Amino acid sequence: MKAILPFLLLLCLGNPASGQYWQQRTDYVIEATLHPRARTLDGFERLTYHNASPDTLRYIWFHLWPNAYKNDRTAFSDQLLRNGRTDFYFATPEKRGYINRLDFRVNGQAARTEDHPQHIDIVKLHLPAPLAPGASAQITTPFHVKLPYAFSRSGWDGAHFNITQWYPKPAVYDATGWHPMPYLDQGEFYSEFGSFDVRLTVPENYTVAATGQLQDTAELRKLRTWKQVQKPTTVTPAAGNRPGQRPGTRPAGPALPPESGVTKTLRYLQDSVHDFAWFANPDFHIKHDTLLLPSGRKVDLFLYSTSNPKDWEQLGPGYVKDALRFYSREMGEYPFSTLSVVQGPESSYGGMEYPTIAVIDPSLRGNELDATIAHEIGHNWFQGILASNERDHPWMDEGFNTFYENRYFEQKYGAGKRSQWERLLFLTQAQQRLDQPISTPSDSLSALNYSLVPYYKTAAWLASLERYMGRGRFRAMMRGWYERWRFRHPQPGDFAGHVHSQEPGGTGPGSHLGFLATTGPLPAQELRGTRIVTPLQVKSLEAYDKTPVKHTILLTPALGANRYDKLMIGALVSNMKLPPTAFQFLAAPLYATGSKRWNGIGYFEYSGFPERGGRKWQLFGTASTFTYNQFEDEKGTKHFARFYKLAPGVSFSWRPRDPRSTLRRSIDFRSFFIGEQPFRISFDSVISPVDTTLVQNTRTESLRYGIHQLRFRIGNSRALYPWSAAAWVQASEHFVRLHLEGQYFFNYAGGGGLSARLFAGKLFYDANRRLPYGLYANRFFLNMSGAGGEEDYTYSHYFAGRTEFEGLASQQIAIRDGGFKVRTPLYSNPVGQSDDWLAAINLNTSVPDKINPLALLPVRIPLHLFLDIGTHAGAWKANAEGGRFLYDAGLHVPIARGVLNFYFPVIYSPQFREYVQSVYTKGRFFRSMTFSIDLGRAGTLLKRDFLF
Repeated sequence: MKAILPFLLLLCLGNPASGQYWQQRTDYVIEATLHPRARTLDGFERLTYHNASPDTLRYIWFHLWPNAYKNDRTAFSDQLLRNGRTDFYFATPEKRGYINRLDFRVNGQAARTEDHPQHIDIVKLHLPAPLAPGASAQITTPFHVKLPYAFSRSGWDGAHFNITQWYPKPAVYDATGWHPMPYLDQGEFYSEFGSFDVRLTVPENYTVAATGQLQDTAELRKLRTWKQVQKPTTVTPAAGNRPGQRPGTRPAGPALPPESGVTKTLRYLQDSVHDFAWFANPDFHIKHDTLLLPSGRKVDLFLYSTSNPKDWEQLGPGYVKDALRFYSREMGEYPFSTLSVVQGPESSYGGMEYPTIAVIDPSLRGNELDATIAHEIGHNWFQGILASNERDHPWMDEGFNTFYENRYFEQKYGAGKRSQWERLLFLTQAQQRLDQPISTPSDSLSALNYSLVPYYKTAAWLASLERYMGRGRFRAMMRGWYERWRFRHPQPGDFAGHVHSQEPGGTGPGSHLGFLATTGPLPAQELRGTRIVTPLQVKSLEAYDKTPVKHTILLTPALGANRYDKLMIGALVSNMKLPPTAFQFLAAPLYATGSKRWNGIGYFEYSGFPERGGRKWQLFGTASTFTYNQFEDEKGTKHFARFYKLAPGVSFSWRPRDPRSTLRRSIDFRSFFIGEQPFRISFDSVISPVDTTLVQNTRTESLRYGIHQLRFRIGNSRALYPWSAAAWVQASEHFVRLHLEGQYFFNYAGGGGLSARLFAGKLFYDANRRLPYGLYANRFFLNMSGAGGEEDYTYSHYFAGRTEFEGLASQQIAIRDGGFKVRTPLYSNPVGQSDDWLAAINLNTSVPDKINPLALLPVRIPLHLFLDIGTHAGAWKANAEGGRFLYDAGLHVPIARGVLNFYFPVIYSPQFREYVQSVYTKGRFFRSMTFSIDLGRAGTLLKRDFLF
């Protein structure tokens, strides 16, 4: 029953009970002139709209998609922000775009337009007279487009122009009604079939690649016989549109070359397509070839590139031919007489398809370039010919096409030769119950799911259907699908009916349709087997990449170091991988060359992902032991003190209602059981005939204490103005600590921003209670000064020299409590320490590269400025010395994106100044410098970069 219900739903979608199939037709005659220096184009459109529907139309929705780039309040802008991009939101007016100077007329009569209630890139054209079934109307309008920077598919970058989604275009009207849709980066298109007669006027020194057949004999001859006459002078970035795209982070290309005072007008004709795209650049290299199809038709093949590396110049034409032969053989013969592939820009990712033309990422090489060219060419079948609604049903084009791309790759390079990272990422999403059904519309998918579900999972679903039916029968079924629905608008229900018709007497292959509406992996996607992986054996890594297994044991050498243990050598053993198993562990035993002891760290977690309500629950624990102090007695004997830590815990996080949401909430409880070996030094009297002497004795004591922590966290990792807040309490038999922390980030238009942190803490403890030997109360006090290793009483931070009070190692701090960057380790009571309450604000701003002196170095090093202001209970007492507020400010140099941070205090309160001047008489600037090492941030960045 679970499989039958989704099947019935799909069977009904897009298939009204009454009437025969029909679709509208749109025939265009467009004239357009490109002005490269102004980055604009002027055009005039004559559109013949044929009403093949049974309905009388009184209006037509029109897409004016260049208006998606007009301001930061469009659906396009909102989606980019939701998917983690701020480049368009902060774009300057120069980089924005729009379409205007419209004057719609219908059959010569002026026509009124009405704005869409939500989207400025959609208008309703009211027809002066109703358009009856079977009738046609001629719609004309001039238009002017200010081209945007290439944030998405369309726009300029340097001298290169992608002219896509550029003319007024009617929305589709089908049996389910009108389909007006705003332009989106994640989510593609749905358009009416028709013909295009397009005349493009460009400067003489520009080369154009466009949809359709070029009609100008002289220009066509030049393209077919092109030879490089000079080295290209410009870099031509543009924007692709494969999943994971992160364009817009590079600066625009160099200035435009001198523009020819002479222009040329090129005419292109193409029938039976639903879009027209073109690309213009003065520095294209052109390779021409032809392909003879089995029917005897010849196809002109053009390869346009802005640089000519071996793979593009020598292999590219062969890749195009191979892909065209493959899809023609598998689905049906390519119906057009021309096919072009354009090399995209340095900043592009993947590729993007248009009828008879595609744009490709220039960084791709070898078989991945081959596969991407095949994928974009394959879109001429899905969705160029089988023109499904890509916005609502992305699986019908991306998934089908990815299936055939995979088949192409397998036939050409062999099975098991391609990375399985998409499979691993999808299974990770599915295991965590974060995936979404195949049938989900584009804009309702999270960014990661959009790159996995319509592409990878749908292709895997088709592969399972093929295994059930058999390759021959499946191939015949798909070719039949193509023959029946080419140049039409098939809906999910149409495909469901076609599949079900293969065995009308029973469920047969139709039973597979139920997977389209469900989450989770397909049966064939599950992993099996066990493998040991080690970086020392490249083949084992390659095997895991190409043929992953369910259980993996990672075995690798491991290194560690601190001031006391010196270099530590050992091994790391772990089963952590993607997708994670319910039980994960990591163990790293390390032998210390300094202390001559075995140290190490271990971690385990057991996780579950509820179907509803909660996102994840977790039982976890860490264990570690290292040397944290050393002492050399008068005899030169070194004594080492080590710590032991065991920290079990449990956590729970809530699931957001919207899979696209970046809001996170969690609560966790953990305990820290700490063992330490503080030194106890005593002196014994030894009486000899000559004199009485004191003999120094050093031994280590045994100290144990426990701390329990309950913490609640909430935050939103959105791209624009992310924030977080946390409240936690720590309690032991010696103290209770309360904490509140809030963080907010203010983005700057040019990149970077200002981060603000607020902290408040309260300490409760019995000052008269006697503590065990070695457990000093002020270790648990609230600190305004930078916290050193001794204040890290839960051993939650890595310190190179945990108990040092002199030298470079003593300058390391952990950012916590007041978060100040000045360290005062030589004071018995550090500046700003409180046994009552403390509050602080920490501000940190990035410095633009144009005024950052470090930006002149060969390797870019960012520069920040910081300011800390705080107060504490002691400053408000009647006999308190100094002001009530402490402050410090200076330079911050983050390395490795903030994993390693150097702070140079320049301005500080008198209390800090007195310390610095009294302790550091020489080299004060560098000796007062502090630094922090944030290994937790390293893990966060690794996870974020790996997934996105």
